[in-house]
Amino acid sequence: MGPSPTQQLESTHAEIHYLSPSVRGCSQLTYSAKTRKDVTQSHTIVLHDGRRDSSTLPADELAARGFTKVADFWSAVHEHLEKIENPLVYRTNKSIPESIESQQTRKVYFEECEQLVKRLTKADVAFSISHAVRNGSGNKRSTGVEYLTAYATFAHADFTEEILPHAWKMLVKRGVPESTAKKMRVAFFNVWQPTTIPVEEHPLALLEWGSVDPGDLVSVTLGYGVTPKSGTGTVEPPIAQLVYNPKHRWVFYPNMQTDEALVFSQVDGRPNHPRHTFHTAVKHSTKECPRPRQSIEVRILCGFLDSPTTNASSL
Repeated sequence: MGPSPTQQLESTHAEIHYLSPSVRGCSQLTYSAKTRKDVTQSHTIVLHDGRRDSSTLPADELAARGFTKVADFWSAVHEHLEKIENPLVYRTNKSIPESIESQQTRKVYFEECEQLVKRLTKADVAFSISHAVRNGSGNKRSTGVEYLTAYATFAHADFTEEILPHAWKMLVKRGVPESTAKKMRVAFFNVWQPTTIPVEEHPLALLEWGSVDPGDLVSVTLGYGVTPKSGTGTVEPPIAQLVYNPKHRWVFYPNMQTDEALVFSQVDGRPNHPRHTFHTAVKHSTKECPRPRQSIEVRILCGFLDSPTTNASSL
């Protein structure tokens, strides 16, 4: 049995899947269900309990470490969060449209996530751009795009710095004037939350950016066309992965409750902020027969103006 929500652990151990050192420097490396065993290796690491670790306000912790846990994050549609479906891009069968209930629920929830990230980061604008629902069923599919809805059991960040120079176009698409968007610093964040039950297995582990060396990072092509491109079709996006470094300091929050959420950076273009928060699901359970984790993650695009005098409400 694991700790209750109010109990704390000093640390525990878990396996983290890193890129193999042999692939360091590869200019064209694809990560997919077919290649993952060949390009990764496992390391046993110490997982530090984030509940013991944190002694600052969530906004300050997010700015300093690249991640934070938020308590009492109740949605107006909380009891319906399980109704949110994965987007079509994560489905092999794209003939079944998203249900009305899913659309209505995610509209409310995504707006709440936008406001949460905007409040924590003091962003001038914040927009939800994508999401994923994970409930364990994806882990049973070793091939196909549904693999991307499995628990992601490898250390990664969803975006690399390659997305930053042209991210202003994403702001324009969402209503920000081009002249304003081009002046903005851009960052991408995740809101990650258990939905129907507390996390009993496969919690999310987060890596402190301050423990990462520049040489640890590798840009890898995700072997699935899930990112829309101009015109029609999709492209296989680059993601950031890591090679092992004994300096890495991993943190997790055991037994997360359904009113708790993690907010962390995927890539942040602002100076003096953590550039990435690498993360992964880890094999750790709080009981002998844990229920599969039910969670949702929402990716948020933020824009920041350097001038503190700009009236963000006019954007």
